[in-house]
Order: sequence, then structure tokens, then C-alpha cells
Amino acid sequence: MSDIQALDPNKHSERLEDFSRRKNFPYLLGVYLALNAIRDLYLLVDGPDCNLHKAEFIYGKHDWNSNLLDPSGMHRVVFSNVTINDVGFDWQNHLRVMVKRIAGVPECGAVMLTGMPFCSLTGLQYDRVPRETKDAVKPVIDLVPGSLQGDWLDGYAEVLSALAGAVDLPPRDAEPHRVAVVGLMMDRTEEDHLGNVRELRRMLEALNLELVSVWPANEPYASLSRVAAAQTILSLPYGRKAARLLAQRTGARILELEVPFGLESTRRWLLQIAQFFGRSDQADRFIERELARTYSKLEWLIPYAFLNREISFFVDPHLVHGMVELAEGLGMRIRGAVATARQEHLGESAGGSKEDGSGILFEPNALALQEILGNPGELVIGNSFVTGAGELKGNPACVELGFPSWYSHALVDAPFLGFEGYLSFVNRMSNALSAKKMNALKGPPENYVKNTH
Repeated sequence: MSDIQALDPNKHSERLEDFSRRKNFPYLLGVYLALNAIRDLYLLVDGPDCNLHKAEFIYGKHDWNSNLLDPSGMHRVVFSNVTINDVGFDWQNHLRVMVKRIAGVPECGAVMLTGMPFCSLTGLQYDRVPRETKDAVKPVIDLVPGSLQGDWLDGYAEVLSALAGAVDLPPRDAEPHRVAVVGLMMDRTEEDHLGNVRELRRMLEALNLELVSVWPANEPYASLSRVAAAQTILSLPYGRKAARLLAQRTGARILELEVPFGLESTRRWLLQIAQFFGRSDQADRFIERELARTYSKLEWLIPYAFLNREISFFVDPHLVHGMVELAEGLGMRIRGAVATARQEHLGESAGGSKEDGSGILFEPNALALQEILGNPGELVIGNSFVTGAGELKGNPACVELGFPSWYSHALVDAPFLGFEGYLSFVNRMSNALSAKKMNALKGPPENYVKNTH
């Protein structure tokens, strides 16, 4: 990673004096992403109506399959519409009434309650509401307000942690070959993320392991209890705390892993699991077959499409090192590597460190970001705020990845994790570069042959 050309955000003093908004997202957006991935979980936010509008970042734009909002008005995100005059009265009783009403919705599997900072600062005891609504027809779960301390990845992780502490678990009936994955990022319920679940299952089945539960996986709240059937929990970095809580509650073993994004990280992921279960021979044979299949498809493509091309990417911290390995493996030169969340999250990656000297920029401010956007290279990978940014110079090819992805969607199987995900994602990269090359050529299509031979 020594050849990353991105500049250290602290190198110049003017960057330290720039207090512009950083490339990150707020806590509640992460909460909504986790909510979106559990299809019948409802959320009551103690706050004004702007909380409802945050769901529009996801529903109908980022996730075409989302059911966070409903044309009938029975949204899964509900706001209390509190004002400064209300908090001085018996507002906690008002929240109890609202929670019970939401729990009475037939489609509701459980209700989660949280508050905006100005509400929680008044001393409202949100954790009392679940205890005081035990007669509600559905479970009621308290979510710690964290908007003042955390970012979107904190919000996502805290939802999983709250669920891990609250979900009813049946008597344990675990078998040695049964595993659960806890802490998967499912920022939408389209076929890219659902494809990731299928690919994880396929790779684990190659080791004769049965995947009994994935947290989250666009399934109902009640399905989360299937985690009790796993003797081993495979912990991914988006939900480390939740995985530990579940391991404590169920007595399951826990194995902390990185995200299998890219060939190298996927190979390490499988080998670590295989070693844990004593199935290294099976893993070696499977990996050998998968790599042979993958390399056969890349043999001609790499020198033609990728070699010595310059790339910049803007992804969450748990994907950034995998993205570096992926780009370098394709023979590309990295101009900029940006992580769209706090650097502290890197400590949640298996083998990760909070001290990073690789040239990766974590939630950079506008001044640091402009240096990359002004010269990003030939290919940019990132969310819609990056690929659609007016500051993006040079007219590079763009591939959307991560939240939000408003302009590209997945209606058919299109994972980006594991071996299948690697091929699928590299295919998207090569298509973007090829389309940009074609668009740059002037004249009729037959000129393409003349200019490339």
C-alpha cells in the first residue's frame, strides 16, 4: 500500500483549519440502514419530522426493494413530533402510547425506540419504556441515542447490539457444523447484497458448514432467533459487539473475521475458518478451483483493461484495504483511497489498526477531499455523492459502491463479496472503463476498430 498517492490529511496546516463537513454520514442513517435490512422491525424516533425524511435517502432511491416507507402512511420509521414545549409535560407516557400503537400494526414484528440528542438531553429514560410496555403485543427494544458521539457505522452496529440483547432465543440445539454470520453490512435489499448472502453460504458449504443465520439478511425479526442453532458465530466488523453478546447468551464459540472483499481477503477468510474447524484440506482444494476459474477469466482482461490505469476509491473502512489489494492485483495505480467513516472503525477489522500510515484518508474534510477529486485518475469507485460530485474532474469512469448508490441497482444476482463477488465487481469496473473509452471516441462506431488496432 506504499504506492497510494493520496496525501496525508494532516500534512498541511490549512487542512487542520478547515472545519467543513467531512465525508461521513450521521448516526441515524446507519440506524435506518439496519432497520431496512430487518423487514418487519419498526422504529419510533423521539424527534421532529426531519427524521422521516432521512428515510428518503434509502427508500425508492438507494434501495428499490425497501419497505421503510409506505404509500398508505404506515411507515416503518415513525417520529414523535416532539417540540420544546412537550418535553416539560408527561412526554414519556406519550411515547408509551405511541409504542403500543405501533406494536399493534399487524405487519410489525418488533418496535425499537430511540431519541434525537435534544430530546435525550432532557433526561427522558427511554430504557424504561420497554419495561413499562410489557403488555404490548410485540417486543419493544430500547436503542441508545448516539447521534452526538457516533457516525453511520456506529448506528448500524448499535441496532444489531440492541437486537442481540433483546431477541428471544430458544433452547440451544447447536450442531458442530452449524454457523451464523453476525455483522454483515446489508445497506439495501437488492440482489447485490442478497447475492452476498448466497455467496457466503456457497463458500461455507464448500467446507461442509451449514449457515443457519445471517444478521441481518432481509428477514423478519423472529428469524433472528435462529442464531441459537449455531455452535460458532462468524463475526464481521459491522457487528462485533452484537456477535459477542450473542456468544455470551448462547455459549457459542466466536471467530472474528475480516470482510471477504477481493481475492486476497476472501482467501484469508476461508483459510481462517478452515483452520478453526480443522478443514484446511477442503479449503485448499476449493480455493485452488476458484482461483483457477477466476484467473482464466482475467488472463486477457487485466493487461487490456486495467494495467497501469489510475484509480481512486471512496468506501467504508472495512472495505478499504480489500479495495487496495483488489486494485493492486489488477495492476492499477492508486491515486486516492478514502474511508467514508471514522478511523476508529478500522480497529473493528480483523487484524486492523487504528494507526494507519498507508495514505488512506479517513472522513476527510472538503479541502483534503478536493485534492483527490481534482485529479482522481481514470476510474472512481464510491457512493453517489462522490460519483456525482461536481468537483470530480477529468471525466473519469465511475462505479457506484456503498451507501448511497442512487444511480445503479441490482435486479439480478450481483454480489461483491467472495469469489463470485470479485468477478462480478471486476466486471462492473471493466465495463465502466470500456464505456468511457467508447464515449471518448469521436465519429461513427467503425472508428473504434481503427483507433484500437
